[in-house]
Amino acid sequence: MSDKTCFAFEKITLSDKVERLNAEHFAPTGDVAKYAFITCEGAIRYRLDEIDPTNTDGHLLQDGDYLELEGELQLRRFKAINVDNILSILQVSYER
Repeated sequence: MSDKTCFAFEKITLSDKVERLNAEHFAPTGDVAKYAFITCEGAIRYRLDEIDPTNTDGHLLQDGDYLELEGELQLRRFKAINVDNILSILQVSYER
């Protein structure tokens, strides 16, 4: 059983513009989340190295896939973009 506690949630709609996680959600009072659980609706590419992903470059997440990020650095460096012309949605839960 996990000892993580979910304290915030955000929904991110991706198009042809690179998006990041919103610090207003994962660090609302300066106390940064330790984990993010992300589910993908559609197809996206993401990177964690401060380089912008493109629709052909970066790790691929497809409809129904999920991703877990751990630590402030991964939360702050996460960048994602939609792969095709159909909007994609990320559902993100932040945990401590």
